[in-house]
Amino acid sequence: MRAAVMTIRMVSDWLADPTNGVNAEIAKLSTENLLDDGDSVPPAVQQILTATKDDIATRRELPTDIATPVLVVVQGDALNVPQGHTQNRIDINDLPVAVLYGTRDVASAAGEEDAYYTLDAAMRSLNNLWAGPNESARTRKGIQISKINGYQVMPTDSETADRGLQMALIARLHVRETIPT
Repeated sequence: MRAAVMTIRMVSDWLADPTNGVNAEIAKLSTENLLDDGDSVPPAVQQILTATKDDIATRRELPTDIATPVLVVVQGDALNVPQGHTQNRIDINDLPVAVLYGTRDVASAAGEEDAYYTLDAAMRSLNNLWAGPNESARTRKGIQISKINGYQVMPTDSETADRGLQMALIARLHVRETIPT
């Protein structure tokens, strides 16, 4: 589905944005006093891979040479397509997009802490899609993310081929087509 491809890419591009993306939100963790006492700011995200552009992301694996964390953006689970159209437009009420956190530092409490803080930064970044004049960032080729229905955070060990992909933020997005089909 075109809606899934465009949505995954919009989410990925937004998270990579130097002003509004995940690394900008990671930097704010200390400046806005969002860390618990004694916690450290997690390392910046090195790469954001997508299942629609990167073969390794499609297999839900990490690059073997990573030194710092990566995010992998994929479709979260089964996509339910509504039976009808609304005014000749596709209107998907729940398109799940998963932001998978991956690192080779999986066997430590600090690695788990970094995963939670990084996914919190990703969630805060996605929430900023609705701040100010960002409509163009959530519209591409006639597909628009109209709202976020909610989030889930869950471990991914049992669902991925690579144990380095340890945590997932699932954003449930309302997506609609802006041009007639």
